[in-house]
Amino acid sequence: MIWVAWRRHRLMLLILAALLVALSVWMALVAHSYDVASNLQRTNRCSNPYGNNNSACFGYLAQAQIIIVVLLALPCLIGLVIGAPLVAGELHSHTNRLAWTQSISRTRWFVTKWLLGVVGLIALSSLFQLVVSRWFGHVHVASIGVLSYSQGFGADHIRPTLFNITGVVPIGYVLFAFSLGVALGAVIRRTPWAIAATVVAYGAAAMVMVVAVRPNLMPQTFVAFQTQITAPLSSGPAASNRAPWNLGSGYRYVPGYKVPASAPSANAAGQTCQLLADAPTPTRYNRCITDHHLQDGVFYQAADHYWPLQWRESAIYFGASIILFAIGLWSVRRWRA
Repeated sequence: MIWVAWRRHRLMLLILAALLVALSVWMALVAHSYDVASNLQRTNRCSNPYGNNNSACFGYLAQAQIIIVVLLALPCLIGLVIGAPLVAGELHSHTNRLAWTQSISRTRWFVTKWLLGVVGLIALSSLFQLVVSRWFGHVHVASIGVLSYSQGFGADHIRPTLFNITGVVPIGYVLFAFSLGVALGAVIRRTPWAIAATVVAYGAAAMVMVVAVRPNLMPQTFVAFQTQITAPLSSGPAASNRAPWNLGSGYRYVPGYKVPASAPSANAAGQTCQLLADAPTPTRYNRCITDHHLQDGVFYQAADHYWPLQWRESAIYFGASIILFAIGLWSVRRWRA
């Protein structure tokens, strides 16, 4: 059964491996462009009268941004191309009936196909992630002092866009996207509809993770507006090049204040006070904040939380993949041959 499953799905895995190799070569060329630009910038040859060097100094920025977009979309593409047709495609060719008449149970049939895909994808994505981590680390170092933080490089890995393509989380995304595609293919049993459902479900899950789950996986740091920030909320030898994840402004109750059980949340109370923040009487807002024992400020996830967030989010995706595997197996066992 393992050999049959490999013969049936090896082409897609080999094509994926070839695409990852091509992407790695492209990333290596962009990394070399960063070295060239860094040398030109260091010798002040990126400004007038060296206008002909603008392409060498900044032309690679668009390519680097495209690579980041490709890396963000890669897990979803894997779920579409490999996960969704893995089971649903069997219905179109009716190969499932042939397998089930060869003394192969539905459970063994599904588990073998799923495990073959998981092992192959984890191996490929793990090797490729080593390339991505090395590439991003090289680009990050080369960009410090050359590019502004607003251009997307030189900031810390904990930012949502960069967090999703570095560390171990991308492997969790790949496993989740594949398992999602397989489960939806087993439930819907139509490859085109399974592909569409995978896109919607994966996008929704990724959005919920970034907006609602990841910010709360580790304790948040609150900095009141009255506090002068003198450090980037990180520690260690690389602290000067690391930045926290800004979660936005909000409110909290003053530490030590015993909040009544009937009291609204700090953000709800703060929004009530915001209605009093009109220009003629700004003191009404301050008085309201004081009366409700509130502080207004900004919430952060410190840069030091990068790896704890990586491992916890990966564990969530691993658990979700196991649940999706169970859903797919349950659906296959209920199929009418």
